[in-house]
Amino acid sequence: MEQNSTLNFIEKRGDYEIYGASAAGFTNGHSASANAEYSENSSVVFDDSGIIQPRTFTQGGKTYKYVPFGADDMLPYHIIEKVGENMVMAQNKLFNALTCYGQGVRFYDIATEKKTRDREICDFYFRNQLNRFFIEQVLDMKYFFFTVTVVVLDNEGCHIVQVRHKESCYCRFEKADENGRINHVFYANWKNTVKDGDVEVIELLDEIDPWGDLRVRMGLDPDPATGECRRAARGDAFGRATRTRKFAILTRFPTPGYQYYPIPFYVATFKDSWYDIYELIGKGKRAKIRNSAPPRFQVEVHKDYWRQICEEDGITDPDKIKARIKQEKQNINDFIGGG
Repeated sequence: MEQNSTLNFIEKRGDYEIYGASAAGFTNGHSASANAEYSENSSVVFDDSGIIQPRTFTQGGKTYKYVPFGADDMLPYHIIEKVGENMVMAQNKLFNALTCYGQGVRFYDIATEKKTRDREICDFYFRNQLNRFFIEQVLDMKYFFFTVTVVVLDNEGCHIVQVRHKESCYCRFEKADENGRINHVFYANWKNTVKDGDVEVIELLDEIDPWGDLRVRMGLDPDPATGECRRAARGDAFGRATRTRKFAILTRFPTPGYQYYPIPFYVATFKDSWYDIYELIGKGKRAKIRNSAPPRFQVEVHKDYWRQICEEDGITDPDKIKARIKQEKQNINDFIGGG
């Protein structure tokens, strides 16, 4: 709602009349009412005290169970939103990421202690944009305390040819099996309704020993369950080397009590109310500036200006002259106030 504002006479200075005018103020903020503006509680967004039930989706005729990321499965998006709304926290995240990134990824020859010139290593470095991959991993670790890496092997299963980063906010973990192992990572835009074909299902390597698990799956090392190497045959049946060529590697920062998704330590900022207090200070100052203290303007008008506009309009009647001057003052005030 706009406030009424008038052009008020202050004093005369020589041939000029001095008037004061205030720009129009506004009462509306981000929310429709003051109650809504000041009643937000960020701590409830990160309420992890309840039991989260697994959800299901169907992909290629097979039903999978996954664990939601937060009670409403939207927690990572809430985190991104909350961090982005606070200039201190957003800059802090950027600083931490850049500090961790340092000078990026460098490969050195152990023998010469200089940057390697090995053609195969350099090609792998450039084709996989490892500096970009590294900063993506750093950002997700700083925001969510875990990262997901996808490695792709060649057709023969002898070399890793691609390394790709998967955004943590789009990753969900399969419900652990009877042995407590998570077997798949699911990658999709969980903001939307997930339909058949929308989810990328990726086999997850052992979190503690992904390299060893990969070698076992490829039939290169003995399977701990049988003591024998898996046979090189098609299919993923027990005792056979896998034909899968894409695998996920999960890296989680340790936090007390986590089972699936780590809860970052900085979440305490939201739970102890200081995030809300900081936000309320900004909202309060904005409301005061917009409603109570709109900027003021000083308008200087030459004493002959009123006579000139009346002469231009051909007005000679004293009452009409007063009305015309009043209207002109209102025009000036509306122009300054944006009316």
